[in-house]
This record gives sequence, structure tokens and C-alpha cells, in this order.
Amino acid sequence: MAVNLKTVLKASLLITAIGVALAISAIILKLVATLVTGSEAATVSLISTTYSFFLWPVFFILYLWAGMRATRKFRLDAVGAGATSAVSFMLISFTRLLLEIVLSLLFVSRVLGGTSYISDESVIAANIFGETATKGMGILLAALCGVGVILVGGLVNFVIGGLGSIIVQRRR
Repeated sequence: MAVNLKTVLKASLLITAIGVALAISAIILKLVATLVTGSEAATVSLISTTYSFFLWPVFFILYLWAGMRATRKFRLDAVGAGATSAVSFMLISFTRLLLEIVLSLLFVSRVLGGTSYISDESVIAANIFGETATKGMGILLAALCGVGVILVGGLVNFVIGGLGSIIVQRRR
């Protein structure tokens, strides 16, 4: 069965909305942890880190459910369900990456107070590129790493969505 892009986009709409809401809440918590000073800073940072850690299994379940829902509700096969999960992941991650780039630019230009805003991609860029990944060049390299994370994550979530579809098909 051929995969219809319009159906895949419709199937990924709810998943994308839920994922963007979760990602934005994580960014807000990370931003608050960066801006808070004093004795509350450690507590807010711990809450932000814990929340981000627990988002991993939540997103795994969300993308698995995306594949299951795509098969059940939209009658897509495993490839279509995998594409639904991959598209959802890519849209969520692209939105998150854009927001983190904007926040990083605001910190570099000193519009926002605090020390700095550290995204997952900036940590990857710092480990790969070392001293080169500072200030404006660091944001550019973090964005480049973010694109790589989106592409690899899309492939991984294609498999997760396909697995969700197979689970539904086995139950029939």
C-alpha cells in the first residue's frame, strides 16, 4: 500500500501538538533554571533535569502510540505508521531547535540575564568541536548538530512507529 503524505500529516497532528507542548514546557523549565539565582537555583535545576530525564520514556511511548494510532484510526500500514512517528518527531524537534537557537541568541546578545542557555545540541557541539563552539559559532555548530539529531532521530522514530503498527496488526 502506498503511503499518502496527506494522511501521514493528519495522523501526526495530535502527536505533534502533544510533543511540542511537552518540549516547550521542558524549555521553560530549563530557562527558569538558568535565570533563577540564590538558594532556589539548585532546586529548580534539579526539577528541570528530572523532568527532561522523564521525557525520554514519555516520548518513546508517544511515538509508539503514534504508530498504533496511525494504523488503527487512519488505516496506515507499518511504513505509514513509521512515517507518522518520524514526521511527528521531526516537527517537534525542529520547533524545539528553533526555540533553543532563539534563546541562545538572546543570551549571547545579553538581552537575557543569567549565565548561558545550554541546549542538548550545544553540548554535542562543544564535545565535537571543542573551543570552536563558543558564542555565535557555537550556536551555528549547535544548529548543525541539531539537524543531525533530527535526521537520526527521524530514522529511529520511523522504527518505533512501525513497531507500534505491528503491535496493532498482531492484535487483529
